[in-house]
Amino acid sequence: MIEYGVAALHRSTIEDSFKDARAAAQWIAEVPAAKAGVVLMGFSAGAAMAVDVAFTMAPDDVAGLLLFSPVTDLSADGFKSKMTGDAGHLNLSPVHRIAQDAGRLACPCLIFHGVNDSTVPLAASRHFAQVWRQTQTGPCHLFEVPQCGHGLDKLQRGFARSCAELDAHFFSPDP
Repeated sequence: MIEYGVAALHRSTIEDSFKDARAAAQWIAEVPAAKAGVVLMGFSAGAAMAVDVAFTMAPDDVAGLLLFSPVTDLSADGFKSKMTGDAGHLNLSPVHRIAQDAGRLACPCLIFHGVNDSTVPLAASRHFAQVWRQTQTGPCHLFEVPQCGHGLDKLQRGFARSCAELDAHFFSPDP
């Protein structure tokens, strides 16, 4: 579990939050036993950090990305919040980052997004999945979870679907 500064709790900036996540990735990279087969997971803004961390690690060390209701567009036209401001943060924007670093990640990316999410639009995850499929060599699967909003991981149906897909993509033996 990576802890990072949050603006409301720690008066952290978005850049500081990303630096915290990168520092944790650096620690993983320095511990050989810890870095083998890392699956990075993030919820909401934490998903943006998980994508960023995937690009700071050696590609072979990243076994997969698991994103829940991800904030994927931090540009001026994308997701707006107190942390991003009106100018956005294109340099940290996951959908722009994967397009710039084409072909770098061969790991699977699983995205779970509630159909009724009013915080982060489902369309953003659809766009991110499309750009991933066009630019990365690893597969990307978007699971649209019905009757769930932004906190889909807190509902039984969202949790059950997530567990089933995790098992199928990461834990089941190859046929």
